[in-house]
Amino acid sequence: MQQGLLSGYNPSDALPPPRYTGMLLPIERDMYGNKGNFEMAVPQFLQDAYSGINKFGQVFRGELSPQEIQQLAFDTSLNVAGGGLLGSKLLPNAVPEGALGMNMMRPLTKDQIDPLGYGRAKGLLTRKLDETDIGYSKDLDLAPEKKLNIQDLQGSILYPLMGDQSATGLLINSIDDIAFKTPVKLEGGAKFMRGGSNKAEGSVWASDKGIISRLDRKVKSLSEETDKPINMIYTAMGKEGVDFSTFPSGVLAEQIPTAKILKKDKKAFDSLMKKRVMEGVGSKKREKYPSVKDWVGIDSPKLREFLDNAPPSVRKKFVKIMDTAPFQQAGFPNVGKARYAVTDDALKTKKAGDTGLVIARPNLEKAPTNNPIIPHSTYPSQMFGDYVGGLDNTVPRSLLFRDYFNSPKVKNLNNPAMQDYGFTRVLPTQEVDQQLVDTIMNYSLLNK
Repeated sequence: MQQGLLSGYNPSDALPPPRYTGMLLPIERDMYGNKGNFEMAVPQFLQDAYSGINKFGQVFRGELSPQEIQQLAFDTSLNVAGGGLLGSKLLPNAVPEGALGMNMMRPLTKDQIDPLGYGRAKGLLTRKLDETDIGYSKDLDLAPEKKLNIQDLQGSILYPLMGDQSATGLLINSIDDIAFKTPVKLEGGAKFMRGGSNKAEGSVWASDKGIISRLDRKVKSLSEETDKPINMIYTAMGKEGVDFSTFPSGVLAEQIPTAKILKKDKKAFDSLMKKRVMEGVGSKKREKYPSVKDWVGIDSPKLREFLDNAPPSVRKKFVKIMDTAPFQQAGFPNVGKARYAVTDDALKTKKAGDTGLVIARPNLEKAPTNNPIIPHSTYPSQMFGDYVGGLDNTVPRSLLFRDYFNSPKVKNLNNPAMQDYGFTRVLPTQEVDQQLVDTIMNYSLLNK
């Protein structure tokens, strides 16, 4: 016989009458009829919690994905992030780090966590990047910092050094509670010209052989054409510029052994690494990432060694594929956090185009070397010169390289991204005249 929920219970039914258990009080009674027949019982909230606790063994054995663990926490009403019934330490990965649990506060957005765009995907992060606990130690002492103002450069020609934002002279030993088996050595970056290679033989910049050769020819021709001092001034690439180097891939590889990633997700990642990845359609279809036929696998004990010695295109592919929503949500190490960790402290809050952190004067009498005394782990060639200092207050490249950005051709682009792209292709020069000195001094006064 079928009955509506509001009808009374018929004692002739074969099943026992439905019972109601108190949410907080330790009693149980008939749900319908006269609602009598009280008995002592375990409150409903404890039953729900106990149901979840039965799954703890699966958590500790690594049988649940991060998403399933989060759902378990919420289903059993455990405020694991806020120090509630059992506490976050009892359920590893129950809520992404820094989560607010069941206190009904709205979680932080991607822009609140990572306002400068270190990563493309939020993944499981709910805590601001600048709250990351990074275990640094000193690898070497840098040459003393020197401060300049724009007047010190008056009468010279500025040539831009496009560089990534990585730090110099440090080792990364851990991120949050994950200790690295082998520290990641940071070699720069902007402050390379204050590091060990400069002390050893006066190196001020390292890059690919072709880039260093062009840079050397350019500054020598500028000196001959203008008969003015040449100053090479650092201008920052975007946050993803570090992907070319060994630093972020090393930081990510060191975290893989402790990451809770399902086998199917590891298999999917390995499959993409081995495949040639294309983008676009039709005639515009082109290769985005090359296939890595000798890929060792995400679980390989030689992963870090492989990445350190792989071509830059392989490291970039490794980092950028990991920095996608599916893999970040699957529990792979957070890429934004890795980029943040390898970034110089002086640049952590800066945007692409920030200019003037370091300045070097090239040695016009000495040819570049492809066999440096202290090699850089990523860039094989080095050029020589003197570190002369850095601006008291760094400035946007659009302000410092006035002639390029004020040219009608560039202004007509009416798109800052396209203007910046053009800058990276042209690498224009700029004479420091009185007008530029006044402009930069006024900017510095307003932005102290």
